[in-house]
Amino acid sequence: MSSLIPFLQSQFGGGAASGNTLFPDYNKSYTIEEQVENIGNFTHYLDEHNATYDADLNNIFICGRSAGGHLASVVATGYKNALQT
Repeated sequence: MSSLIPFLQSQFGGGAASGNTLFPDYNKSYTIEEQVENIGNFTHYLDEHNATYDADLNNIFICGRSAGGHLASVVATGYKNALQT
């Protein structure tokens, strides 16, 4: 039996603009709410594929730099938090 692994999800920076929109390095821009939902979707993906990754779903950490740090704090404080659905 393998040990479960704590998981760190790192959000990149990339700039935040007025109007509640983040602009990542690719061509589509997402609202903060959509970004929070994407983080939740990834967490659900880990749950569904846990046999592959052995992720400890009770120890998932999120961090980020610049706009990614802001996004991590938004998730951590529960703004329409998709992680808790």
